[in-house]
Formats: sequence, C-alpha cells, structure tokens
Amino acid sequence: MMDLSLLKALCEADAIAASEQEVRQILLDEAGSPA
Repeated sequence: MMDLSLLKALCEADAIAASEQEVRQILLDEAGSPA
C-alpha cells in the first residue's frame, strides 16, 4: 500500500503544476491578443 503522506504530496504537486499551466496559458493569451 502506498504511503498516504506521499500520495497527498503527489496530489498537491499535481494541483500546483496544473495551476501553473493555467496561469501560463492566461499570460500567453493576453500576450497574443492586441492591447
């Protein structure tokens, strides 16, 4: 069985990565659109 704290850390890391990707996409969209 997987360690629960490890599983929690992986979930948090995944959530952080997903939100970073979202922020990056928003910034790219704003940079790509005319001011």
